[in-house]
Amino acid sequence: VTAVAAWSILPPDGRRTTVSFRGQLGGIGDTMRNPTILATFVGGGLGFAAMFGVFLAVLPTHLENEFGLSAGWRGVVIGLPAVTSSIAAFNLTRIRRRVPTGRLLVGTALSWVVAFALIGLAGSIVVLGVGALLYGLGEGSMFPSMQDVAITEAPDDQRASVMATWTGFARLGQTTGPLVAGLTLAIADTTAAMLVGCAIAGAMASVFGLTGIRRRP
Repeated sequence: VTAVAAWSILPPDGRRTTVSFRGQLGGIGDTMRNPTILATFVGGGLGFAAMFGVFLAVLPTHLENEFGLSAGWRGVVIGLPAVTSSIAAFNLTRIRRRVPTGRLLVGTALSWVVAFALIGLAGSIVVLGVGALLYGLGEGSMFPSMQDVAITEAPDDQRASVMATWTGFARLGQTTGPLVAGLTLAIADTTAAMLVGCAIAGAMASVFGLTGIRRRP
């Protein structure tokens, strides 16, 4: 469906670039020296590590061990963030008209700190559900904003390379996150693994805050 829409709406001819493949690779080195773009690379890697390593890999075990939930109910809880994530993403333009992008990224990363703390330390499934919904709000705002900042900051002839690199950092986080979570579970418990998520989110907030991203939509 998306392909049909793109075929129908987008103009048939785009701008051509004469930059060689070697030039594209060299341009990545230049963009890596841009602190704003580099912050989105690091943030993307850390974010995917927390998402796949802590939330998706550890939460099912946490729900079973701490609350005795069956597979069906675990699926319901894990699906809760999709609700708030969709709401945040659909309203992101309105949000960013009022909140500077840098402040939004710091705030959403800090919301993950609170979310992982609620999920890990909750004594009731209701409180844990609130944490899951808060996690979704952060996810729906954070990742589109990071990608938008990276694309906007990149030179026109380097946008594809920048997004490919951003995706590479994200996949690196997606790969290493579950490994770190598994190591944590081997020496501690699921609550400790959730608190590792707090630490990762705190590191993201620090990266965004120190970079000073100020872009608006």
